[in-house]
Amino acid sequence: MTQRNRSLGMVLAACSLFVAGQAGSSPATFGLDLETLTIVSGHGTATPVAGIYANLNGTVLTNSVTPVDTQSGAQYVAAGWTLVTTDVVTNTTLLTESFENEGAIPAGWETEAIVGGDILAFPAATTKPCGLGPYDGTRLVQFNSYNSDDNVNRLKRTTPVSTINCSNVTVDFAWLECKGYLDVPDHVEVEWSTDGSTWNSAGTFNRYNAVQGWKIKSCVLPAGANEQPELYVAFKFTSAWGTDCYLDLAHVTAFNRLVGAGSGTTMVMTNTSHEVLTWLWNTNYLLAATAGTGGSVRGSANDWHPSGSAVTVTAVAEVGYHFTGWSGDTNGCTLADNGLSGLMDQARSVTATFALDPETLTIVSAHGTATPEVGVYTNLYNTEVTPSVTGADLPGGTQYVVTGWSMIGNAPASGATAGFTMSHTNHAVLTWLWQTNYCLTLLPAAQGSITNATAGFKAAGSSCNLYPASADPALYGFSYWIVDGVSAGATVPLPVTMGQAHSVEAVFEPLFINVSSFADVKFAWTTNRLRGTINAVVTISNRQSSARAMLAPVWYEIATNRVTRLRYPSGTDANTGMQYKDVSTDFAARVSLIGNRDAILNPGEVVTLSPIEIWGLAAPSGTVMATWANSLQSVPQVVPARAAITGSNRFSTAGKSLASDGSGGALKASK
Repeated sequence: MTQRNRSLGMVLAACSLFVAGQAGSSPATFGLDLETLTIVSGHGTATPVAGIYANLNGTVLTNSVTPVDTQSGAQYVAAGWTLVTTDVVTNTTLLTESFENEGAIPAGWETEAIVGGDILAFPAATTKPCGLGPYDGTRLVQFNSYNSDDNVNRLKRTTPVSTINCSNVTVDFAWLECKGYLDVPDHVEVEWSTDGSTWNSAGTFNRYNAVQGWKIKSCVLPAGANEQPELYVAFKFTSAWGTDCYLDLAHVTAFNRLVGAGSGTTMVMTNTSHEVLTWLWNTNYLLAATAGTGGSVRGSANDWHPSGSAVTVTAVAEVGYHFTGWSGDTNGCTLADNGLSGLMDQARSVTATFALDPETLTIVSAHGTATPEVGVYTNLYNTEVTPSVTGADLPGGTQYVVTGWSMIGNAPASGATAGFTMSHTNHAVLTWLWQTNYCLTLLPAAQGSITNATAGFKAAGSSCNLYPASADPALYGFSYWIVDGVSAGATVPLPVTMGQAHSVEAVFEPLFINVSSFADVKFAWTTNRLRGTINAVVTISNRQSSARAMLAPVWYEIATNRVTRLRYPSGTDANTGMQYKDVSTDFAARVSLIGNRDAILNPGEVVTLSPIEIWGLAAPSGTVMATWANSLQSVPQVVPARAAITGSNRFSTAGKSLASDGSGGALKASK
């Protein structure tokens, strides 16, 4: 029964009719049609619940559904409804195109040269055959097959139509058929696609017709074109070198079973046919992006996202950490550096993981023992490290003393200690700093010392001035320096620069003094005319009042001239210019026999030496009796031979001239 008959039946159902000419006949009765309502819902809870219900035609129904249905990581949100009929349809136009765009390709269309060049155009009239106008409007489609023998062009729709709830999808268009070139099959094919790139042929239409003129062509697409959310159509022209092909006004139509549609979660309807109510749902998926210790994630919110939407999250490491990777529902996602991007075609729970940065510590030390040792070490970020170093004394008098440290790349930058604690947060170079010291050794001497400096380690490059200090200036005088075992002159002060370890010794010598300053010296002279000599017998008395002792060596010196000189001189005193006779052995032997026999002429003791032979017949014009003197009762000192003593390091006092008249001693002849 058609919709029109159903309505009539509803009216007649309230009437009673009698059959004419039949006596006693009962009245005819009619009832309301029984309609079905099928409720479909993929999610949530529908009221009535999903199923098939029978209702009398015209029944008013109220239907509803819960707005949200959450299941694990998926959320389904009610997006409205559609109501379609199963037995009443309408023909709906999905697309109309008359190719009007002032000669340019209309919006939503595109040409594609499959073989040869693009020979499609949109003129205002035909040229082969000439003079014909468009079927509709002011423009038409021209395929210049007259001047091409093998070109293939496609005029395709780039904006799709939807055929949901549609069937019998049909493409119709105006096609100019002409009678020229009977045997040349220039033609057009109707094509369809569900993705805009893979095309299917639905029908072919030749240009030639003995009856020339515009003809309406219609092509029903296969069932695969029905119920498509996206459907694309195209016209593929093929040239066989005949006359031009022309196409105009195109439509896409379909039988549409849709009765109604709406939004919201409640709808009221009148059930007038067999109908299907479908509750529509939008699917959302939950994104949960978390970060492990040492970082965070940024980007798309942790929330519900529409199915198929794109999300992007980025891992951000904290200071001292670095990103190591993603875990979780990363399937189908693009992972680049520290970013993750993908489509929400499922619930996604992803975790960014981080690790502590490895930091290098390079330890540099020219001396000593470093802890850790010199080298390169790797520690995790913020590791506590306690470097230290010990100093070193090396053989040869060199000492290295740590003065602190400097560090590049990490705090603290410097310090003045031999150890410290640091938090290792960056690549760093730690350099232990050293001061080089050299040992200054001041060698001891009984006769004196060195002043203005102390022995010990001194900073490399430092300097000092050294001074000699005699233990008894009356007895000992500074002679010369010995530096590192080598005589270094007698400069005072002695400048010393610590470019290496140094040992310094100040050499002191007993002063060369006149015996007569503390002793009485008498000379007895005898002559030996046969030999031409005179003999001097010397007697030395150490006065009781003297505070000094007298000990070897002892010299007897005379002023030499052309008639007087020592017969057996020991040498010439460079200090006085006088010849001298070393009588030390005789002196030592004789004093050991007197007094306390200690080989020293103590105060109050007297000694007479063996005669000293002199060439000449008269007493010398000048004599000196000299000795090395030491403090009373001191231990005798070992002194160098007289020849080793330089005049600049000692002094002498000339003795008085002894006249031959006997003052200080008589001159006697020898038999």
